[in-house]
Amino acid sequence: MHEEKAIATLPGTSGGSALSWTLADGVIELALHRAPCNELGSESLEEFEKFVTALAMMEAEAHALIIYSEMKPGFCAGADLRELYQRSQAMEKAAAGKGVRDFLERIHRVLNLIDATL
Repeated sequence: MHEEKAIATLPGTSGGSALSWTLADGVIELALHRAPCNELGSESLEEFEKFVTALAMMEAEAHALIIYSEMKPGFCAGADLRELYQRSQAMEKAAAGKGVRDFLERIHRVLNLIDATL
């Protein structure tokens, strides 16, 4: 029998509008589904950070992690450059540069944590 359970950081959730995850038979499936190309914007990054927290709780029960896209155009376009540009336009130049660096460092931190798991 195939038993499936959703693990999340908040009651009743297993992701959000950009990604979702399940744990079944020792396999964690992480689905990316942010149109149009799974860009990593602030909302996606927050959901990835929630996933990393949930991943720490699922790790003892899992032996594999599968990451896939539910979007036909492709896997992941990387950082959402439009969002970064729009946010930076409302800031002074030095603050905008720092904001972009901080955002990219958050992305790297989350992806490194995923990479180091299992």
